[in-house]
Amino acid sequence: MVDSSGMLQKQWEKASLKRKANVQMDKCVETLLDSNTVANGCDTNVSLDEDHTFTEREKLKETDEYKGALEEELLAREQALKVQAEEAKQQ
Repeated sequence: MVDSSGMLQKQWEKASLKRKANVQMDKCVETLLDSNTVANGCDTNVSLDEDHTFTEREKLKETDEYKGALEEELLAREQALKVQAEEAKQQ
């Protein structure tokens, strides 16, 4: 005879854990919708008001120094691709 009380206990615990996980996810969604924050796994929050770092990064991308460095990098990659193409042709 199968111990039905043991099976019922396991099923109850499994359902309870699943419900707790769903409640936690619901709280994360509520936090996201109710506040001015972006939830990252609901354990850490990044404020949308603190996007200063992103703004500064975008401003740096506008500088001539950044544009020059980007152009140099693209030229170097292009040159490397040409070298690889030549090596492939020789083989």
